[in-house]
Amino acid sequence: MLDCIFASLLLVIFSLPMIVIAGTIWLVTHENPIFKQTRFGRHSQPFEVYKFRTMVGSAPLVSHQDFHNRDAYVTTVGKFLRRTSLDELPQCFNVLRGEMSFVGPRPLAASDMAVIEKRKALGADRVLPGITPV
Repeated sequence: MLDCIFASLLLVIFSLPMIVIAGTIWLVTHENPIFKQTRFGRHSQPFEVYKFRTMVGSAPLVSHQDFHNRDAYVTTVGKFLRRTSLDELPQCFNVLRGEMSFVGPRPLAASDMAVIEKRKALGADRVLPGITPV
């Protein structure tokens, strides 16, 4: 319940900055300012995580560890958003939907299937993933 209250407050407080951020991203990239990616959460169930777009749309869709020359695809706005963690604000919607918490293990992508399976085997997937990893 505290997660939902806190997420609601953050969305109200940051609604105007989020609109400005979304508009700026659209002006720079001419693409949807919200980036969606399938991640695995509680009970290893897939869900769509929301973030502000920090890379150009032509960036290769590869796992984090296989990404070479990542900085060549990050926009100027994206660098600022990542440095300040403002790119994470849309995840408050994931919290409201009950898919994430503020504190918990990082939600993993399909490219991390080996870790997802280990979490499942150890029972570590019984908790909600968090915006702020433990």
